[in-house]
Amino acid sequence: MWAKESAPFKEIPVLDNGRIKPLDTYARNLLVQFSGKDTVDKKPAITWLATVFFNVDQTRADKIFLINNPDIAVALGIEASTHRRYSYNDIEKSVPKLVELAQAARNIQEKQRSIVENEIIRVLENLELYVDLSREFSFTQPAEDFNNSSFLDVALQSDDMARLMKDIEHVNEGQWSDKQREVMALLTSLFHWSLTYKNLLLTLIPQQGSGVWLSPWDTIGKDFKNEQTRQLLKQWQKMSVSFKKGAQLEFDMAARQYLELLYERLGKNEKKKVSRFSLELLYNTSRPFLLAKVFYILTFIFFCISFMSKARFWYSAAWAALLLGFIPHLLALIARIIIMARPPVSSLYETFIFVSFIGVLLGILIERINKQWIGIVTASISGAALLFIASKYSAEGDTLKVLVAVLDSNFWLSTHVTSITMGY
Repeated sequence: MWAKESAPFKEIPVLDNGRIKPLDTYARNLLVQFSGKDTVDKKPAITWLATVFFNVDQTRADKIFLINNPDIAVALGIEASTHRRYSYNDIEKSVPKLVELAQAARNIQEKQRSIVENEIIRVLENLELYVDLSREFSFTQPAEDFNNSSFLDVALQSDDMARLMKDIEHVNEGQWSDKQREVMALLTSLFHWSLTYKNLLLTLIPQQGSGVWLSPWDTIGKDFKNEQTRQLLKQWQKMSVSFKKGAQLEFDMAARQYLELLYERLGKNEKKKVSRFSLELLYNTSRPFLLAKVFYILTFIFFCISFMSKARFWYSAAWAALLLGFIPHLLALIARIIIMARPPVSSLYETFIFVSFIGVLLGILIERINKQWIGIVTASISGAALLFIASKYSAEGDTLKVLVAVLDSNFWLSTHVTSITMGY
């Protein structure tokens, strides 16, 4: 296992839900979607995702699947956990029952489903996504079907093998040599694997000049003759091999080389979005809203202490704590505006963090005039309470989503929606 996170690996772009984002953001959102948290046993989400990609067996015991209703666990024959989180190993034997329950829930019209029925569907979809992610880079790993070589190793020789097969097109199968039988078996395995692993959801590789992004497996099927595509896939194989060896430097070098090759395939607009990745990664790691919440709570604590001590110190301390919470709150909103190139009011999550900011700002202005704790108390309570409410909506996954069609206008968003939100 790595001693630290891989910086270049975190920067790899992925197209997800209509937005090009760094792989680090995808990993965090995915883990929050699965478990409600963005770490696993204190491991960063990006490290966990790399393990799913390249050594999935090490993740099968991770308690990442959140099942909120204990009745679902009982129905699956799983011992209910007080932490409500289960591993793939816990659920694996119950998958047929889970599929049966989910199918029954899907047969009910969406508006008429209960919370439990929606929860069953969510758990199955998360489990299926986990399995699909574990197969994304199976082409880089040794397999018995290819005599312990990888799919990619054999595919790179497929042109030579096809030429060999031309010599036996008119030869009876019973007269094939051992070499010819081996080549035919390899070509057959290549064909079956390419059918098995197509249409996976993780779109990582842009098709040059088209704006279309494909999964590595679909890229193999549609663009494998392109030498640049082959080089990109080779870098994924180097990452896979070095990850299993625990060779951090080799892994980072392969990821960096992959980024350089990929950048050449990006369009002008795509490059512009990728250029903002460094800010998004800083936003991810700094956790500005958590920092703001801590200082807002501290502000309120100082206010409570002031009832027991009339010392002017507690008023000054509350002011300082409030400003120390306001600064990361403000910077986080600015970062989100830059990353998404729009005002941060397009979802319930963004609405709560923006209204929270306005509440704190008004509290600061009131206190500057009143100087009697009213503004400080108002700011600390509204700031902390609304950020806590916002965190409940962050559990849905990505909080930096592309706009729905009705809001897809910066003029509309910057004027009407922002004004209404400030009015709250």
